[in-house]
Amino acid sequence: MLASLGDKVRQAKKTAPTRPHPAAPDRPPANKPLAPGVGMVDRVPDALAGRGMES
Repeated sequence: MLASLGDKVRQAKKTAPTRPHPAAPDRPPANKPLAPGVGMVDRVPDALAGRGMES
């Protein structure tokens, strides 16, 4: 059961935003479809700067 939960957390971290977005919605239904897109946008400058590559 804990292994399954750990897998779900690791999968969520792949699409979650990497920094805070105070203006972003934090309640359903708007947060569900927006979070992966915001996470992808966050990862572009992170990848260009080499941040977060250690994990």
